[in-house]
Amino acid sequence: MSLLPSETLASIRTALARACGALEATGIVTGTPASTTFASTGLIYASDDALKGCQVVFKSGTGAVAANERFITGFVASTDVCTVTPVFGTTPAAADTFDLYRPWVADKALLDLAIKDAIEKAQDIHLSYWEDIASLVTGSILRNAGFEDWANGAALAPDGWTLLQGDTTAAIARSTSNVLHGRYSAQLTNQASQYAALRQQNDQLMYPWDLLGGCSVDFTVPLAYCATANRVRLQLYDGTTTTYSSYHGGTGWESLTVATTALAASPTEVTVQIRIETGTAISCYTLTPRFTVSGLTIREYYLPKAFARIQQLIREDGDDFSFTIDMPQRQWGIDISRERIVFNGLTDGLYPAYRIKVKGQAHQQVPAADTDAIYMSTSYIVASAKAFIFERLGMEPAQLRGYQNEALRLRRQMAYQPLPSSKKCR
Repeated sequence: MSLLPSETLASIRTALARACGALEATGIVTGTPASTTFASTGLIYASDDALKGCQVVFKSGTGAVAANERFITGFVASTDVCTVTPVFGTTPAAADTFDLYRPWVADKALLDLAIKDAIEKAQDIHLSYWEDIASLVTGSILRNAGFEDWANGAALAPDGWTLLQGDTTAAIARSTSNVLHGRYSAQLTNQASQYAALRQQNDQLMYPWDLLGGCSVDFTVPLAYCATANRVRLQLYDGTTTTYSSYHGGTGWESLTVATTALAASPTEVTVQIRIETGTAISCYTLTPRFTVSGLTIREYYLPKAFARIQQLIREDGDDFSFTIDMPQRQWGIDISRERIVFNGLTDGLYPAYRIKVKGQAHQQVPAADTDAIYMSTSYIVASAKAFIFERLGMEPAQLRGYQNEALRLRRQMAYQPLPSSKKCR
């Protein structure tokens, strides 16, 4: 199964702005931008007032960060230099690409709202084929143990995890660097003289944490990458006792493990952390952490939120990410109310520490970042979002109806065909 051809939120926004008449121009930053000015190629205007009032939105490069769009208050036609207000939150750099919107037609916020509306209208009738290996690492009670699910965006904590920091400047990123298997690693970066940590605790875990009293547990990150010694380690805390792993040696890929530890008889919390301790700013990359409980067979696993139907579960054959062993449907079911896969007694032991690939169909999620992919017909999204904007602009009902009917026609074309022998999640 393959995914539909995809566009990003940024590219669809440009297409929508062009279709509804909100796109004034596109360009590439040149020279050395400042906090309130930037020059560009492609802005061929004779009047210094030509671009006043337009909104600049960066699509790629240094300036393409959240809330960095600004309004142009000045333009020098002879040099193609734009002045903005207020100052940029992040100063753009040469080679950044951008759009200029006519906010009296639609600004970035309205364009994004219209795209969101279009996706939500079609979510229930349009399902894409999907594969996921994120949530199912058998024997581990960590949620999203493969760092594959990032519903909140690539610069916020992965699903099921929380970013901790000594101040407000630590960072977590969905990274394609330092990845030995899977799609992503979790890149954690601290601010100088501050700590940073990625945490999972209590109800974030896939097993009732208050039933773990007295249990022997192991917390391991088999693959952690760091170039600095004695700064990165794991932490386990049960409300009374804190236990650490040894420090990472700074030699690249290493394994970190909190030795088998007995939790308090009545823990007040159960928390695991991947930590960068206080010091200079550094980054570490982690893959597939595991938190296991001796003598406990885990039979329930959270489903990735995107799934609407499950067709097939396939287990590793012993080699990392080599999925060849089909798990018969009699061995598993779907708990609809709690969005979990539940295994039955035919799978005693559940092949400890194996990954399981889930194949099925998924709803298109509303994108959270400009780089997020949208696996849905661009023609439909643009048509539906354009009708949404024209309605906001007060277009005459008779004329508006033509745009709405075109969007409805394209939406009907995307009606899905259910997968054979699939199990419905919702």
